[in-house]
Amino acid sequence: MYVAALNATFIMDVSGVLDGSVRTIAIIPNKSNPADPDATENIQLSHQADVSSDGKVLVVADEKGGGTSNTNCNTSQGEKIIGALHFYALTPLPGVAHSAGASPSTPKKLGVYINPQPIVGPDVLQPVMRTLPRSERGCTVHVFRLGGNGTAGPGQIATGFDGISRLSSRRLTTAWYGAGVWHMDFSSRPDVLRGDTTREDPQTTWGNTLGWNVQPGADTWSAKEYKGYIYAGDIIRGFDVYRFATCDGAVACRSTPSAAQRPASASAGLGAGTALAAAQRFVQVR
Repeated sequence: MYVAALNATFIMDVSGVLDGSVRTIAIIPNKSNPADPDATENIQLSHQADVSSDGKVLVVADEKGGGTSNTNCNTSQGEKIIGALHFYALTPLPGVAHSAGASPSTPKKLGVYINPQPIVGPDVLQPVMRTLPRSERGCTVHVFRLGGNGTAGPGQIATGFDGISRLSSRRLTTAWYGAGVWHMDFSSRPDVLRGDTTREDPQTTWGNTLGWNVQPGADTWSAKEYKGYIYAGDIIRGFDVYRFATCDGAVACRSTPSAAQRPASASAGLGAGTALAAAQRFVQVR
């Protein structure tokens, strides 16, 4: 079991839980760099921990700021994204030297991912949001789901009930509060994927952006891919459903819509000339 316990992350053996036996395998401290409390590699709030479907990579979400800090990340270059996804090897990975010696009892840090902060224009729903009880929108990572039917997916239980994910085991989707919904690959260091043209955040040391969508009024709490769609719970908007605009990473691909077929909401809120607009990979369908 992988436990995000706010102040640390635990790896537990619960195989004997019915007999009253639970064993701690490893404790991952929040502070990888105690000398610099603000260092990117440190975790402030360990909020979610899950492992890839092959059991080789642990992902921990740091909800730094608790979702109520740094609220202008989409409208100001001066505001920095806070919070990050942190990646740990649980076994040596081919071609990754710093994963040598990794095991569940000795996790090795692979690096962190911070989304590359697409700057959007003024939010058309801002006047309405000011009247709501929660008007602030933090810019930190929150609830994610890993591809490949990880620990949250039981796999096929009967014909036609084939588990959860259509993404590969090294991809995930995640919510980022006011920064919307994100799709990323965590198989390698930044910018080594063939054909990847996204300019990653300079603080990112592991993973690559595949796509995003920031809707007007976004305050997205969770974003989980299920059978090729992304279902997003949003504190302000309610419930959004997205489909991928290309089939990158999907096991069962559907036809890719042309630009003319894509809903206008696909680019809602994205400012003209945004450097990362070409990386957008999914569009809202409901």
